[in-house]
Amino acid sequence: MEIGTVFKWLNYPKPQYGRVKDRWFVYFGTTSILSLEQNVFIFTTTGKTKLYEKGGSRESHKNIIRFEVGEYGFEMPCVIDSYFFQNNWPVEEFNNYRSDHEVKGKLPNQVLSDFYYKLLNEGNIETIIIKDIRRNLNSIGIFNLKVPK
Repeated sequence: MEIGTVFKWLNYPKPQYGRVKDRWFVYFGTTSILSLEQNVFIFTTTGKTKLYEKGGSRESHKNIIRFEVGEYGFEMPCVIDSYFFQNNWPVEEFNNYRSDHEVKGKLPNQVLSDFYYKLLNEGNIETIIIKDIRRNLNSIGIFNLKVPK
């Protein structure tokens, strides 16, 4: 899978609220090959865009990017929120579900770069993870990104 790939995971096997459903993700590569266990970096999106509007429970979440219907393969308006980071998939296990991954589109480099800066501002993601994501973005030609401290 290419960095920036937008995909729908059919019958996502690790439901957040008890019911199995399809979920949308953006793929940001993997941890370094020097990691003890190589994991996949994916960020989920949500169609619950009202949560991010004035008065919504996620109104204070500022490190987000909104997408409209048809943008980069999304089938409904949605939000990618840097707060909802998923790093619980070892590469091998993730690959076992390949047949359930429907590639829908790809984020352009400028959007990937913009989201990287949202990650830097989030504050709840480990520096080593942000460094790995920066390395992954460098590998596809996105350079001059600020180095996390």
